[in-house]
Amino acid sequence: MLDKGKRVRANKFEHKVIIGNTENTTDHSFDYKTQTHKWKKFVNGDLLDGGSHNLPPGVNFDDILTIFYNFRNSAYGKIQKEKNYTIHTVTQKKTEKIYIHIMNQEEQNEYKANNGPGNREKFLLKAIIPKEIFNTNTGEPFFGVLNISSL
Repeated sequence: MLDKGKRVRANKFEHKVIIGNTENTTDHSFDYKTQTHKWKKFVNGDLLDGGSHNLPPGVNFDDILTIFYNFRNSAYGKIQKEKNYTIHTVTQKKTEKIYIHIMNQEEQNEYKANNGPGNREKFLLKAIIPKEIFNTNTGEPFFGVLNISSL
């Protein structure tokens, strides 16, 4: 926990994908004192690959659950419509970024016209996430969120 409980920083996280009888797991650990990211890749429990690399100073790397907690607590800045956020994460061996855009009313109306109105109290976040995280074709899932008081 950092910033008096407003921010969580990932020290470890596991990414697991199961397709049929194959389980792919990557374990990540972060040592912010030595600025090191270590990772190990397993397939069906067998170690396939691993390694480490240096982290840039002053950058926190967040997993998906950490991102939701930190976003809700404004750790990435004040939550506002039309604002863009950049969040650092890791996939496999390399560092990546997740981009989040909070749609303005016109963008929301266009999305709802093409995809159904949904719940009128929601606002929409467009995220650009490395494709490997959710195994998507585009890496651009949409999230509908209710009741963030700062909007």
